[in-house]
Amino acid sequence: MVDIDLFKQVNDTHGHDVGDRVICRVADLIQGRMRATDIVARVGGEEFCVLAVNMESHDAQLVFDELRQEIADDAIAYGSDGESLHVSVSIGVCTETSGSLEEMMKKADALLYKAKDSGRNCVKLK
Repeated sequence: MVDIDLFKQVNDTHGHDVGDRVICRVADLIQGRMRATDIVARVGGEEFCVLAVNMESHDAQLVFDELRQEIADDAIAYGSDGESLHVSVSIGVCTETSGSLEEMMKKADALLYKAKDSGRNCVKLK
């Protein structure tokens, strides 16, 4: 689970058009980082789910941390004067393939909230 940090502030400060641009850019960055066999879906608001099959835990930590850093480093352009802004994401990754997909998503979501509680802009994995 990937969630854009402090997204409400983006909408409140810059407006919903810029918020939409941020969502689209983050979606592009996630899709560009993942493999062709992975599934990337927006599951609500500013939250995305990635189903990355056949990925070992140590690889998942590396892949999702690189994704987190790529998003944080990206300057998202908006406006006609060349303004840009940076956003970060918090990520929760469930690597245990037990139970149903729904149960795994709940585990990943709980890890996402741990990432947010840890100060945001980080990956929590289990």
